[in-house]
Amino acid sequence: MSLGDLTTLELLVLIVSAVVWYRVANVEDQSPWLWSAMSVVVSVICWKALHWGFFGMLLGQALLFVLVDVWRAWRAIDEQRRQ
Repeated sequence: MSLGDLTTLELLVLIVSAVVWYRVANVEDQSPWLWSAMSVVVSVICWKALHWGFFGMLLGQALLFVLVDVWRAWRAIDEQRRQ
């Protein structure tokens, strides 16, 4: 990783996404470090492994949002069935 990688729009997306996920986790009373770590992992995979760039990282964050939402809905339905 060169110094040029530290001044890109992708890094800004990575940082902003991690901060947003951290704050959302606090509001939802969940583990903020886990949610931000998931965001960072998704961003790094999209950016470095898949070479998707800016829009790919946004797509990855949107996919993470959908997956977290589906997971939480599934758990809520499962919890209702148990009651």
